[in-house]
Amino acid sequence: YSRLSGSSQYLAAVSNTFSVNAGSGFLNNYYDDEGWWALAWIAAYDGTGNAQYLNMSQQIFADMSAGWDSTCGGGIWWNKNRKYKNAIANELFLSVAAGLAARTTGAQQASNLAWAKRAWTWFSGSGMINSESLINDGLNSSCQNNGQITWSYNQGVIVGGRCEWNLPRALRAKLRRRRRAVQRYFCSKPRGARFRTPLAAIQSFP
Repeated sequence: YSRLSGSSQYLAAVSNTFSVNAGSGFLNNYYDDEGWWALAWIAAYDGTGNAQYLNMSQQIFADMSAGWDSTCGGGIWWNKNRKYKNAIANELFLSVAAGLAARTTGAQQASNLAWAKRAWTWFSGSGMINSESLINDGLNSSCQNNGQITWSYNQGVIVGGRCEWNLPRALRAKLRRRRRAVQRYFCSKPRGARFRTPLAAIQSFP
């Protein structure tokens, strides 16, 4: 709301949320929970310019990256018990890496960008994208698509990540144009078709 309206009405709530919870680092046992927080603090940074928020997102991402290993060829686990590799945790991981790469500089930007590219290379070849170009929930114990529900957020989060994944700071305006183009693309589709071609729409992005 604040980003779209330009309102500062809720900035105090954002600041309070950060102050009250910063001690925990916004970390828990689930990497997808951490990813949502990391994206939230990127958005808070965009709206305020407060570097503390961006730094927090970077710290959260560092914890998420510890969830990456060679099981199923790569990717992060859903949680720290390391029993399941799923779509949303890895989509958020890619999106956070891409978002940070677009807002950092130097060696930190290079590291974030390398993670974004690595995450996409693994994810796109993981098998979670099915024959209808929809993303299922995750991988089974044999590292195959488990055929579970194609949650709408699994189709949406990857769009945001792919829009941003290789755009440095100087191309922020281009990113905004791409977001509008993606929004127009999906909003122009008939209701039942909106999630039928997400990967076709984004795989051609640089």
